[in-house]
Amino acid sequence: GGFVDDNIIDMIPVPSKGLSKSAKYFAQYASGESMKDAGISDGDLLVFEKVNKVDDGVIGCFCTDTNTATCKKYKELNGIIMLQPMNADFDPIVVDPLNSNIRCLGKLKKVIKDFNWED
Repeated sequence: GGFVDDNIIDMIPVPSKGLSKSAKYFAQYASGESMKDAGISDGDLLVFEKVNKVDDGVIGCFCTDTNTATCKKYKELNGIIMLQPMNADFDPIVVDPLNSNIRCLGKLKKVIKDFNWED
């Protein structure tokens, strides 16, 4: 979905199991089907730990030149970064860090299915 730095829409309680009290987190709703093979469905609440780098093969939240946040699996090969969807119907986002801006916003810590905090 769309992303603007520090654009806090709401504060919501989430289950704390698996989360650290010393870390900072943010959440956003999944949009689309690009991560369905990782068990992430449209509308799931994704909880990310704020970090500025993830290891190869880790699912994270990234912001590119378009200033839109995307949840993808991070892959790096020969200096080229690929933000890999987990659905064969989608193409990876290929980023050359020398010619494009990319920023890691966080690593995926928790997926909450069918989350509706207002119920």
